[in-house]
Amino acid sequence: MAYLKEASSALQDAWHCQSAVPFYRIRAGALCLDLLARQHKTSAAIQLGKSIIDLLPSVNTKFLDRADQQFVVSTFAGVASNLCSFLLSANRSSEALECLEQGRAVIISRLLDDRSDLSSLRQDHPRLADRYQSLVEKVNAPTRQTTLGMIETLIRKRQQEAVAELDTCLKEIRCVPGHEQFMLGQTATEMQECITEGSIVVINITDFRSDAIVVSNNSIQTIALPELSASETRAWASKDWSTKKRSEQRGRNDEFLDYLSWLWNVCVKHIIAEISASQTNSSKGLPRVWWIGSGLASSMPFHAAGVHTRGSNENAYCRMISSYTPSIKALGYAQKQAKRAQEELVAQDADTDTETNTMLIAAMPTSPKGPDDKKAPKKLPGVEKEMREILNLTSSHMHTIALTHPSADQVLEVLKTCRIAHFACHGTSDYSDPSNSGLILQKSTGPSEALVQDRLTVQRVSDLRLRHAQIAYLSACSTMENKAARLSDEVIHLVSGFQVAGFPHVVGCLWPAGDSECGKVSKRFYSLVLQRKQSVTSNEVASALQEAVMSVRAEDLSMPLNWAQFVHYGV
Repeated sequence: MAYLKEASSALQDAWHCQSAVPFYRIRAGALCLDLLARQHKTSAAIQLGKSIIDLLPSVNTKFLDRADQQFVVSTFAGVASNLCSFLLSANRSSEALECLEQGRAVIISRLLDDRSDLSSLRQDHPRLADRYQSLVEKVNAPTRQTTLGMIETLIRKRQQEAVAELDTCLKEIRCVPGHEQFMLGQTATEMQECITEGSIVVINITDFRSDAIVVSNNSIQTIALPELSASETRAWASKDWSTKKRSEQRGRNDEFLDYLSWLWNVCVKHIIAEISASQTNSSKGLPRVWWIGSGLASSMPFHAAGVHTRGSNENAYCRMISSYTPSIKALGYAQKQAKRAQEELVAQDADTDTETNTMLIAAMPTSPKGPDDKKAPKKLPGVEKEMREILNLTSSHMHTIALTHPSADQVLEVLKTCRIAHFACHGTSDYSDPSNSGLILQKSTGPSEALVQDRLTVQRVSDLRLRHAQIAYLSACSTMENKAARLSDEVIHLVSGFQVAGFPHVVGCLWPAGDSECGKVSKRFYSLVLQRKQSVTSNEVASALQEAVMSVRAEDLSMPLNWAQFVHYGV
C-alpha cells in the first residue's frame, strides 16, 4: 500500500505540472486514476477523472495521422468508463452520462466536432477559430530539454502562458451565443432532446461495477447489474466463435446460445422490464432501443440476447427494435444527416434526378490474395445471385450502378452521389490499427494487369462528407469488429466509418456471415424498405432489418451464429 501511495503522489505531481504538454499530463492522470481506485479513494478519483475529461479538448490530434491519434487515445483507455462507475456509486447519474459521452469515441467525436463545432465557429467568427487553433498547437508543442536554466525557464513560462491563454480563449468562445458547449459535448438534457421516441441504453462494465443507464426524453434511470460481472464478460469476450469445420458448428452454436441466454438473464431482461414499466398506454408496437456498450461491454450482442426456442418471447428480438450507435453525439449527427437527405429528396423530382437517386452495388465474387496472405480469400459464389436479386428489386425504383470487382477509387467516386450503397464482399479487421480495417476490393498494378487487393479502409470512408447518403449495407464479414482492446471504446470499425461519412443508416456484421444468409437477409431487407417507402428519418429501416433477420432466424433457431451478427447502426 505504501508503494501505491508513493506512486500516486508522483503521478499527481506530473498531472499538476501546468507547463507539460497535455498528452503527458493526461497519461500521468490516467495511471494515477487507476491507483486511486485500487486504494478505494473514490472522491479523489472522481475529482481527478473529471479534470482529465475536461482537459481532453486541449489535446491536439488534428495534425497527427490516424495511427498516432489512436495511440494518443489508447493512453487514457478506461478513464471514462471507470469514472462513470465511480460517479454512479455516488448516485450522480447525469454527470456519469456526460463524462462517459465526452471521454468515449474521442476520434469520432473530433471528426464530428470538426464538421460542426469548429466549422460553425469558423463560419461565424473566423478570427476566433484561428486563434483557438493556434493556441492548441502552441500548448501541444513539445518542449526541448536543455541545460541552460534561463532558456528552460523561459520556455516553461511561455508554455504556461499559452495554457492560460487557451483557457481564456475557450471561455470567450463559450460566451458567444450558439457556442456555449464548444468542444464540451452535450449536457444530459441536450442528449435527452435528441430522443424523439424510445430509449438510449448505455451498458457500462468495469472491474468496479456494472450498470445500465436508460435515457429517454423525460428521464435518466440507472439500473445496477451486479450479476453482469467483469470476469464473466471477459471470459465470453475472449471466445472465438468462428469455425471452418462443419463438425464443430453445432457445439459453437450451442455455446453461443448459452452466452445469449446468460446476457439476457444478467442484463437485457432487467432493461426490458424498466422500459416496459415506463411505456405509456398510447405507445404502439415494440419499443425502440439504441445500445451503447462501454468498457468491457463494447462488443456485446445485446440485440440478440435471450432464449431462442420455438414459442419463446424471452429475447430481445421479440421485445424491442434494436439499433446501435457509437455515441449519443453520433446519433444526433445521424439524425441531422437523415433530415437533410430527406429534405433534399423531397425538394427534387426523385424520379428524374438520377444523379442523386442512385444505388451502388459493389460485388466481389472472388478476391485476390493479400500481401501477407498464403492464399486468396475464399470465393463467394452467392454474391452474384445476391447482386441479381437486389437489382431486380431496386432497378425500377432508382438508377442502379452495379460494379463487379471494383477498385476503392471507383467506389469512392460513386459514393459521392448515391443514396444507397450495398457491398457484397469480404471485410477484414486490423487488430493493431482499426482505422486500417476495410472492405476487400481489387485493382490492377499496371500494364502487367496483375490484380492485387485494394482495401477500402475505415479512414478513407470516414474522410468523406456525403450529402445525399441514406443507407449503407455492408454484406461482408467483420464490418463491426474491433479487437484492439485499448481502443474498444473508440468504436472504430467500418460501420462507424460509414456513419461519420454521412450515412444515417448502416447495416453491418458483428462477426463473419455465411454467403447464403447474407443473400437471404439482404433480399428480404430491400423488399421491405422499398415496399414501405418510408422516410429515412423514421424507424422503418431498423425494423426492416430486424424482420429480415427474424425470417432467417425462424429457419433454424438453434444456429444463432448464422443470423445474430446482422445489426443496424443509426437513426
